[in-house]
Amino acid sequence: QLNLAVSDCGSSMSGHITKLSPTSVPLGSTTTVVGSGSISKGFSAGTITATVKALGVVLKTCSGDACGKTTCELPGGGGTLTMGGFSCTQAIGDVALDFGVQVAASLPSALQVLELDFAVKDASGGDFLCSQINTSPALNLLV
Repeated sequence: QLNLAVSDCGSSMSGHITKLSPTSVPLGSTTTVVGSGSISKGFSAGTITATVKALGVVLKTCSGDACGKTTCELPGGGGTLTMGGFSCTQAIGDVALDFGVQVAASLPSALQVLELDFAVKDASGGDFLCSQINTSPALNLLV
């Protein structure tokens, strides 16, 4: 299992992702994770960028249409991140951003600590939403 924790990364942004479901994903299979939150202005087009970091070092950066699907292959066969995009046009209020997460079952626990930074820019290039997801290996407790 890989634990997921979300944090907001910008109070000046129009959008905020404040919750993830589920908050853990199994290794070796693909799981759809939904980030939910709200936006204070409408959104009709833009770009999304995902930056994957380990120990502060950028491993991979992927960008695409914020209203479409973008796939990001992690280095070394570590897995795949597929950003589902927004439903566009998105009205003011609740928002959901889904992404598929697949982490290789063979990934050592030392490499399961990642920071995923998501940044969404609107059609004019202005900052719209950002979110940070931190991963950690789940503890295997013996009972």
